[in-house]
Amino acid sequence: MTRIPAHVAAGRRAPFPAGVFLGELAKVQDSWSDDKTGLALLLTFTNVTPFDAESPQVGARPKTQRIQVIFDNQSLVDVTDFNDDVPLALQNAATLVTQMAEALGLVKPNADGSVDFELEPFLNDLMAGAFNGSALVFEVRHRQWKSKKTGNSGTDDSICAFKAAGEATNPGTAEAAAAPVPPTTPTAALRGRK
Repeated sequence: MTRIPAHVAAGRRAPFPAGVFLGELAKVQDSWSDDKTGLALLLTFTNVTPFDAESPQVGARPKTQRIQVIFDNQSLVDVTDFNDDVPLALQNAATLVTQMAEALGLVKPNADGSVDFELEPFLNDLMAGAFNGSALVFEVRHRQWKSKKTGNSGTDDSICAFKAAGEATNPGTAEAAAAPVPPTTPTAALRGRK
């Protein structure tokens, strides 16, 4: 007799395991909300392997991460002051995008920990595939959730941090600057929302 796991019987895939992994950015897709007030970037990492002894093997399973860059018509590139009025989705996006740019060697933190960089060109290049093939270290954490509205529940398996993969697999700033960059996509999609 074959036992079908509960998540398979329910038509859901088990959450990606928690841990620290090394993966290759394979593709970036944009995903607009039905009402066109939200835009998420879907980053897919392949060739995922554990980065440390505590993290599990994942086989050939890719990891997809959603980064919300426009939320309720407010764009991440238009945020000038990250205060409590900025939606949490955009604050989380700023964290991941900044860490990714730092891991790629494109930006360095200031003495106070802040980072200054041109966010819009980076996002345009990310969407255009300029960083596809880059190796990055990422950490996946699990968080249990339950909807107050529907009563549904589950496990969120989001990437919470990016780090550089190391000098052997992560080109430095000079190599990244010398690499050909595809033309950026039009900026109208990202700028001037709210």
